[in-house]
Amino acid sequence: MIKPILNPATCKSCKICCNYTETSLWDIPGFTKEEYIEVIDKFPSMKAISYNKNNLYYFKPHKDNSIYLCPFLSENGCKLATLKPFKCKIWPLYVVKNGLELYIAKSNVCPNIPKISSQTFKEELYEQYIKIKEIITEHPELIEINRDFFELVIKL
Repeated sequence: MIKPILNPATCKSCKICCNYTETSLWDIPGFTKEEYIEVIDKFPSMKAISYNKNNLYYFKPHKDNSIYLCPFLSENGCKLATLKPFKCKIWPLYVVKNGLELYIAKSNVCPNIPKISSQTFKEELYEQYIKIKEIITEHPELIEINRDFFELVIKL
């Protein structure tokens, strides 16, 4: 969804968004019911290792030493391709609630983000802004908790 901002080739080599530590397990993406159904249609064996929390479906990551890996991560990148959940489609952005307001926020965990100004985000996200707002309106369960390391970029 935000391909104009991040280079897919750079993302494919980095994969930081597909790796989690004990303290970042909160960041594992949840799937809406519709997204979940599409994924289990294509990957039926994944149904057995999923769970539902707060109206979102999660797939359990694989543990490799102290790192947790997305079960859809392969050496060639994400197996989901166009079936990625909303959270993955907008990474490293989040829709967050700050007080009573909703914002699109960016996380500087992605190594490419500090190189991109908030103004560039605002300009590049103009068309996606409407789509993000529609998705959040239909699926408010996708709204994240604002975290200290997020930078609020655009008010929704």
